[in-house]
Amino acid sequence: MCHQGVEARPCICTINLPGSRILYKGSGENQFISLQPPVISTVMGNGRRRSISCPSCNGQAQGNKLLAPVALAWGIDGSLYVGDFNYIRRIYPSGNVTSIMELSNNPAHRYYLATDPVSGQLYVSDTNSRRIYRPKTLTGTKELQANAEVVAGTGEHCLPFDENHCGDGGKAPEAFLTGPKGTAHN
Repeated sequence: MCHQGVEARPCICTINLPGSRILYKGSGENQFISLQPPVISTVMGNGRRRSISCPSCNGQAQGNKLLAPVALAWGIDGSLYVGDFNYIRRIYPSGNVTSIMELSNNPAHRYYLATDPVSGQLYVSDTNSRRIYRPKTLTGTKELQANAEVVAGTGEHCLPFDENHCGDGGKAPEAFLTGPKGTAHN
């Protein structure tokens, strides 16, 4: 979370070339890191691991356990989405956390999170299943494994040099993908 005065707000940041120490914010503002005090704070986690089934994953983020955080994405409302091994969890600006989706296959692999900056919809790029998902609801549900809708990919592998059979120009859910990673939305 980028902080400016007392107001905290999300941002998309990248560091320029090594040594420049300039933080470019998604709003177009720049922060000169050399002029800012070094501050790191914990948003979630207490140093202890949660169980794989995560029976107490909802509640206050501060002090809540994590298993293996692998991905992060900001929501347009200031929420932080955390890919925590087999669960996608949402930390609201209020500090409450709720699980919104569970990856049921083999979550021991790398996956990626991204949000649409206009609609706020979350997307999960799953390299192992060769699909891109979106949660049907972002507010949490009792059926976490059923809260995923396939946006792109059949799960079939698009072979190199065989792009003509991968579904280019067709419907995204019918396309063959090869290890989808990050997604960009406009």
